[in-house]
Amino acid sequence: MAGNLNVMHPMKHTFFTHLLPVALAATLAVSCEDHRNDYMEEYQTMAYFRNGGEQQLALYRTGEDGIYAIPVVKAGRNLSGTISVEMLPMDQDQITLYNAVNFTNYTAIPSYLYDFLDEKEQELDVYPVTLNFASDEKSKIVKVRLKTNRIRALMDAHPDKSYVLGLQLFSAKGKVSDKINVILLTPEIAIPYLSFSNNGVFSFTYNKNSQQEFTYTNRVKFAIDENRWDFTCNLEVKDAAWVSRYNAAHGTDYELLPAANYTVPNSLHFPVGTTEVPFDVKISRSGMTALHNYVLPVAVKDATRAEFVPYETDEANDYVYMVQVLMTPDQLTIGTEQMSALYDGQAGFPASNLIDGDPDTFWRSPGSSAYGGFAGDPQWGFWFDIDLENHPLDAFVLGYRPSSTTDRAPTRILLGVSNDGVNFTQVADVHDEAMHFRANWYDLPLVKTASPMRYIRVGVTETFINDTVYPLNAEPVNMTCEIAELRLYGSSN
Repeated sequence: MAGNLNVMHPMKHTFFTHLLPVALAATLAVSCEDHRNDYMEEYQTMAYFRNGGEQQLALYRTGEDGIYAIPVVKAGRNLSGTISVEMLPMDQDQITLYNAVNFTNYTAIPSYLYDFLDEKEQELDVYPVTLNFASDEKSKIVKVRLKTNRIRALMDAHPDKSYVLGLQLFSAKGKVSDKINVILLTPEIAIPYLSFSNNGVFSFTYNKNSQQEFTYTNRVKFAIDENRWDFTCNLEVKDAAWVSRYNAAHGTDYELLPAANYTVPNSLHFPVGTTEVPFDVKISRSGMTALHNYVLPVAVKDATRAEFVPYETDEANDYVYMVQVLMTPDQLTIGTEQMSALYDGQAGFPASNLIDGDPDTFWRSPGSSAYGGFAGDPQWGFWFDIDLENHPLDAFVLGYRPSSTTDRAPTRILLGVSNDGVNFTQVADVHDEAMHFRANWYDLPLVKTASPMRYIRVGVTETFINDTVYPLNAEPVNMTCEIAELRLYGSSN
């Protein structure tokens, strides 16, 4: 019957061996492209592997066998023609011949570690698999089922060997491609980890005028090509002891956000076919103490299928989603008599613009050396000092707003403190990619000192344009930096 996929009794090996040297005449490259028009012009109707050549095959440790779909395509000038082709696995003798031609060193996966299925995943017990293309059929799918656990055990027992499953396509009466009628599948055992789309620390600042509740969205990803299971993923909030260990490893002073200030779902449902599920973290600022570095560290705990495990490394930021929130006190007023600067700014763009409350006015650096510009201090770049006079601070948050020309925004800012206005101690060095195109207010991390300090130094050492970071503290200077406003929150015990 035309258009069917069935099995036949094994062919004589002499026929297969006769065709193999022709199939291996050229080195096969890794490819996921459809070669429908390659090498086909002179043939009326022929067939080939759509993804012919050497392929990496991920076999996931799920406790079940892995299934891989192999498309076979009909091509040629007469796409309405009919053709019958067969597919056979390559044994070690044929793999050895492939190695000799292609300068490889592969070992054939034993035949008892795989079998073949039809498109509906019904087992095919006899080889070769035969595909009969009707006139209206352009492609067919054969699936190979690999015994993942046993293949993994074989690979672990023989780590010096590179195992492959080789398949060849041929036809007794039709034509198959001489170039892409072989496929070699190299298995790699992979763990289907559960992880966040966004991990690491995400910082947010609130004040008394902020809304009461905030929602932050993330996603849990299931690292597998196809989810064939229905399962639940469980989340957890790390405890205060975990936060203490994180602080010790990263030099931070985070505090666990009180339970009354957040809501996190306990679990997420992954239906069959779903590989990503979103979730919301809700945070309330009600009753939050000002100038405390609160964090909410969320992690994937486990899943209802034991084989699906959370991704973890030695670095917590690689697998934990940590929302860091800071409540600020009232903003402090900075008078012009309290501000001094290394460079007062280009004409019309003085440092006093930084504290005038108008986001449309700004300070501008000297600009490029090509136009008479120059570099700032080797350590601090272009700095601004704030004299707190009779109200020194031991805890403060410094915020800035770039000008409307975002490609002139500062991309590295140093903070320093001093009691004499001459000798400054650096207490922060802030630089990340988010600063490259920042257009709105941004508060730098909370700074705490052992005792109140009279002077705060804000040093701008880098800016960014055209995917390049430009230093402002070393010659030659190639870019201009602009800042519209500075703001300060602080307290003293």
